[in-house]
Amino acid sequence: MTGTSCDGADLALLQIKQGDETLAHTASHSFPEPLRQRLRAAQAGKLDIPETAVLTRDYSAWLALVCRRTLTRWRVPASGVLIAIHGQTVWHAPERGISVQLLDPTIVAFQTGCTVTAAFRQPDLARGGQGAPLVPLYHWMRANSGSFAKTLPFAIHNIGGIANLTYITRNQQRLIAFDTGPGNALIDLAAEQASGGRLKFDKDGKLAASALDAIDWRAIEKLGRHAFFRTPPPKSTGRELFSGAFLRQLPGRGATRVANATALTAHTMAKAHVEFILKKGHVLNGVFAAGGGARNPTLLRLFSREIARLSGEEIPIGVLPDSFAPAQYLEAMAFARLGYEALKGNAVSLAIVTGAVENAFGAGIFPGENYRRLLKRLNLT
Repeated sequence: MTGTSCDGADLALLQIKQGDETLAHTASHSFPEPLRQRLRAAQAGKLDIPETAVLTRDYSAWLALVCRRTLTRWRVPASGVLIAIHGQTVWHAPERGISVQLLDPTIVAFQTGCTVTAAFRQPDLARGGQGAPLVPLYHWMRANSGSFAKTLPFAIHNIGGIANLTYITRNQQRLIAFDTGPGNALIDLAAEQASGGRLKFDKDGKLAASALDAIDWRAIEKLGRHAFFRTPPPKSTGRELFSGAFLRQLPGRGATRVANATALTAHTMAKAHVEFILKKGHVLNGVFAAGGGARNPTLLRLFSREIARLSGEEIPIGVLPDSFAPAQYLEAMAFARLGYEALKGNAVSLAIVTGAVENAFGAGIFPGENYRRLLKRLNLT
């Protein structure tokens, strides 16, 4: 998984037997800085078609190299591996039926020998859906497969570059999920500006914590009334909206702007739960934070403060327990499982979440050297 934050790749290896899964290994790899800068330029719409094509090739070759080296380090033979790749989102415009992820899966399949599943969003977009979020199906599967089912209903708030929540009950048809707005995107950008490029993110929320008294809550409330935050789900978004131009609407400079970006993120996350979960009469036993933002204690404290202030209730907020999934690797695990489901021709998105006319089945399948072996192992031949 390489997310909207554009900082690198998270890898998760799932062992799946008769539908039951076990997390075997995890790893993370940072993008080489030149590649990261080119990907960020693509997200900002600054590359022409030939430059984008070359970037797609180089990004895909880097992913193939990372997969090969990681499988070797894990001592896992490629012959039994299916690789599922989301791709790097550079443009997301669901209102136009468009979501663009850079990836050439044939490069990964050829250079690793592994069969690859990709293009997860396109089947849902073709059915009139947002193409996002896709991970709620996996959240529901995990929540209802173990001891966590006893604590339902609860929500998972995944804080990547963009934040998305999944409200989970035992009944899949009552699942609610949507993008809530910025996750780490504005905070990362503010931290990079505050440090003159030295920092790529606000580690442990320390910059924001140093300027909490400077937060302009009136400005936060005003920006929180933006049309996106008021729009009911289904909805999804990306850096097209929450970019440098949006960040410039926040007051302050340096650490003060980082604090304001953190406060806006926390406020809009909390507002989403209050407006679209609690005010709709749904019971919420707690919220688990996942993704990179789960490692930002300042963000989580402000999130807890805002959800209590806006709802008048004390909603338990915590980091997703490792017994459910390591918070940083939840999305990588999700696409590994969705890749498996896609190869079997099963659903990879839920119409009740994305607004599609029906659940979307399958994804792009790109056979590697091990393709027939995989089909035989899954009894698909």
